[in-house]
Amino acid sequence: MNLERLRKRFSNKNFKVKIRFKKLKSDRYSIILDYRFMENGREYRERKSLGIYLVGTRKTYNEDKNKVDEAIIIRNKYEQLVNKNRHLINKEKTIYLHEWFDGFMNKQTKSNSRAIWRKTIRHLKIYQPQDMPLKRVTKEFCEGFHKYLKECK
Repeated sequence: MNLERLRKRFSNKNFKVKIRFKKLKSDRYSIILDYRFMENGREYRERKSLGIYLVGTRKTYNEDKNKVDEAIIIRNKYEQLVNKNRHLINKEKTIYLHEWFDGFMNKQTKSNSRAIWRKTIRHLKIYQPQDMPLKRVTKEFCEGFHKYLKECK
C-alpha cells in the first residue's frame, strides 16, 4: 500500500499537532489533526477532520501526495495557533487556594464527603487566614498544615 510512502513524507516528531490517517468503511483514509491544548488549567485532546480523503492506491499516489502536502500546510497553521495559545495560557488569572478548595467542595456529591471537606477548609482558613495563590503552595506548607491537623485533634 502506498500509505506508508505517504507517511514518510511528513514527520510528527517535533510537532504538537499530529497528522493521523483514519481508515473509513469505504477503504479510503481520512486525514485528521490530533492535538492537545490547555484551557482553564486542564489539558484537553481534540481531533479535527480536515475533510481530505486519500484513496491509497498506486494510481492515485500523486493526488494523495498533494493532499498530504495540503494537510502539512494546515497542520503548520494549527501548530502556530496552539503555540500562541500556550503562551497566552500562562498569563491566565491567578487561582487562589481558598477559592480552589471551595470549588472542589462544591463538586463533591456525597454529603459525608462534603462535611469532611468543609471541616478541612475551615481548618485551612484558621491555619492560613489570608488567601494565597495556588502556585505558592509548597511541600513545606502542606507538611505544616498536616502537622497542624494532627495537633488540633
